[in-house]
Amino acid sequence: MDYVVQAGDTLWDIAEEYAPSGMDLREYIYNVKEHNGLETLNIHPDMVLEIEADGILDFFCYQTHLS
Repeated sequence: MDYVVQAGDTLWDIAEEYAPSGMDLREYIYNVKEHNGLETLNIHPDMVLEIEADGILDFFCYQTHLS
């Protein structure tokens, strides 16, 4: 799903809301960062991030387990 970053959002906030239950939030943040091609953890209002709200994107699983 696409998530539009709001003023004051952090990747940690997004992870707390959307990461699958039991998943390490640091892993979720890493996956979002990598999947969206972010070079840093800095995000800004109106930035659109592709995230998975109901589980881990297939891309996330593929990327994480190949590394």
